[in-house]
Amino acid sequence: MKTATAILIVAALFAQHTYATQANGPASVEANQIGADYKGNIFSADAKYKNKPLLISGTILDIDKTSDGEPLVVVGSNRLNVGVALVFASGQAAHLATVLKGQRVSAQCLGRGGRLNGDTGVGEASACRLQATVPAPPTDDCQRRVEAIRLIDTDVHQWGQVGSTTESKVAELLTDKDPTAAKITVDSVLQGVTTVQGAEAECAGE
Repeated sequence: MKTATAILIVAALFAQHTYATQANGPASVEANQIGADYKGNIFSADAKYKNKPLLISGTILDIDKTSDGEPLVVVGSNRLNVGVALVFASGQAAHLATVLKGQRVSAQCLGRGGRLNGDTGVGEASACRLQATVPAPPTDDCQRRVEAIRLIDTDVHQWGQVGSTTESKVAELLTDKDPTAAKITVDSVLQGVTTVQGAEAECAGE
């Protein structure tokens, strides 16, 4: 199911800047920064990104096709209402077959401008070529909770119960490192109230 932000970004197709120009290559920039720049001022953002080679990195929100059938990957942040629609050449479809929502991806593209779509800052890029994709590390509280729930879920499926070692790891992953909170999370997963998919959707803002 597409997230509201991802749908807005697809429809739009028809602190410090993380923007660093490499010596002999494209400018490396986070998708969140591009979206935030278009959210702030589309004219200054165009001056920075439009018709320029970019190495864009971000978390995948949606995977789709354009009306012309070209592969489309939306990267950014639902929580921040920012993102970039990356349009890949048809020949890149095979390389995109294994990417998943929630993964981080890097792609070399040509900036095509952007706009403010409602309250969402939308950047657009074309002629993209996949450079790398890696699982997003559990760096923030939400992602750490997802990782904790995934550990519990793995134990349940393998052993039918949650071991003490896993409970300790869960307590370490949770923000307050509270064993009681860890037990509540374990019980919630065992009762089917909490799932990995549900926690991932919450992190993505779905």
